[in-house]
Amino acid sequence: MRKVTRNTISAFLNRNQITEGNTYSDGDSLRLFNNTIAKWKGDSLFITNAGYETITTKERLNGIGRLNNIRRFSIFQKDYQWFIQFDHSDKPVAWNGEWIEIK
Repeated sequence: MRKVTRNTISAFLNRNQITEGNTYSDGDSLRLFNNTIAKWKGDSLFITNAGYETITTKERLNGIGRLNNIRRFSIFQKDYQWFIQFDHSDKPVAWNGEWIEIK
């Protein structure tokens, strides 16, 4: 995991503000290249790819899944389609990148 991802995701999950490189957290939302890719609504966590199926977007979102001790998930791509898997024992589901709550 890249240092920028570890630092910004850790701050976001702890609801702190940080700007590092192209990623910014104000504590309530996480932005990559000025596009919101994650946000808190109360205790609920939501993610999106903001319409950008890029390696960097996927890496930042996977950082949330890896560093979040309660709501684990992973995102991967196969044949140009993104998938999200909420648990290693769960079957991956196709994901179009729209906002989804991470439970």
